[in-house]
Amino acid sequence: MRSILLALIGIILISCGGSDKPSNNFTVTTLGESLDGSGGVAVDAIGNIYIANFGDQLATANGTSVTRMTPDGQQSLFAEGFAGASGNAFDSEGNLFQSNITGNKISKVTPDG
Repeated sequence: MRSILLALIGIILISCGGSDKPSNNFTVTTLGESLDGSGGVAVDAIGNIYIANFGDQLATANGTSVTRMTPDGQQSLFAEGFAGASGNAFDSEGNLFQSNITGNKISKVTPDG
């Protein structure tokens, strides 16, 4: 799927009523615009969300970028130059480790991109 709504990659806020009884009522809020981002999703220490663009499909894995989304929904390019950007994670120093499935490597990206 080329364009995935952020709601489908876990960037949805669901708020339920505060009563003790279970409720079927809930509200779904999408933080940002849809984007190409079928790879990994990671959250840094201050709540920014990083979405890896894996590419169009598994067979090509041609995505090259990671998008950063702030808690208020602002999106920007964080880093690029990957080869099939997929899974990602942060270390305790704020470095992003980005896997490159078609590049056969893991890239370290410092907090400033």
